[in-house]
Amino acid sequence: MEAFSSDTPILDLVKPIPSGKPRLGALPTGLSLLLAAAALAIPIGQATENWQNNPVLLGLPVLLVLVTVHEFGHAIAAQLVGFHLQGMSIGPVAVSNEFGRWKVGLRRLHGVAGMITVTLDRVRCVRHRYAWIILAGPLANVVTALAAFLVDLFFPIRESPLLHEALLTFAFLSFCVGIANLFPFHGKGFNSDGRTLQALLCSPEEARRLISLLALNCSIRRIPVKRWNQRWIRAAVALSDNSLLHLHASWHAYLSANARKQEQLAAQHLEDCLTLAGIAGLQMRELLTLEAAVFTAWFRRDAEKAKTWMNRLDKKQRVMKIVDLRAKVVMYCVDNKFDEAISKWNEGMSYVLTLPSTAHRDLLETSWREWLSEIEERRTSTALSTVRAGQT
Repeated sequence: MEAFSSDTPILDLVKPIPSGKPRLGALPTGLSLLLAAAALAIPIGQATENWQNNPVLLGLPVLLVLVTVHEFGHAIAAQLVGFHLQGMSIGPVAVSNEFGRWKVGLRRLHGVAGMITVTLDRVRCVRHRYAWIILAGPLANVVTALAAFLVDLFFPIRESPLLHEALLTFAFLSFCVGIANLFPFHGKGFNSDGRTLQALLCSPEEARRLISLLALNCSIRRIPVKRWNQRWIRAAVALSDNSLLHLHASWHAYLSANARKQEQLAAQHLEDCLTLAGIAGLQMRELLTLEAAVFTAWFRRDAEKAKTWMNRLDKKQRVMKIVDLRAKVVMYCVDNKFDEAISKWNEGMSYVLTLPSTAHRDLLETSWREWLSEIEERRTSTALSTVRAGQT
């Protein structure tokens, strides 16, 4: 029997979605540089008598503090150079701006890592302004490490052994993290700040992709998806290097093709995203799984495969309410349960109208209303097909 051939084998469930096992590109180099940075900070660590006795006890809470310093360094710089902060995560805690509302939530299995999300105010002098944002995180760590060391040196901190040890532990770790992040290394779903700076300043192709992605992120809140700048889309996906940025570029390209009803192009971009799911974080991985179900149900009208994708979702992973309602509407449509689909659409419309009045909310409301006419058209065409089938 001839094997089934597909241009989108993961989407068609012919091949499994890649697992989330670690994939560590240039990690050996990164590790060696991290050790070198730590070696530079050893004199600071040796100033603490009991450093070797309880490094974990002191290190973990101090590490959370210095990650907070690092991310606030990025965030403050972003505001100073004219970018807009849209979200920040520190360890398991995430703060995000969803349609004009700031929300606090918890992320699963993210250790003590952190990140910020920013959008552009204008597409001008982006490369150098963004470089300052990236550089600000490591600089914040180095400056606070120096400040902590000077405080311990010139103030009577040594009279309190615990405070003295905690302060020097913070200085030691902050210096290590700041310096190490300036080296260009990457891992599973992660780029060091040095790697991003290298891309911005030394690689025109990577810089073009970064700037295009920033511009597209800005467009999400101002311009209908179907009218996104296609030159930015092409620039974003031009570089295929199986990186996290490649995944984000493919995702934006998928959203654009989906909104423009370019089914084959959208399917290919979604397949590219699924191929890179192994380097995605938990939230992005779940979003890709959900979107595979939605695309299969809405465009390909394959209820069985759509439900297979839905069954793969992690029920504990949070998605935005409007994304969840959209998926439910589509799943009712693929089962020809249009009354239930309209009911869920109404629930979604009610939710949209409760959101703060912003340009982003207005875009969402317009696209949600336009979708109702598509649902009604699908109901009519399904009814006509049923009648014709009964007559033959």
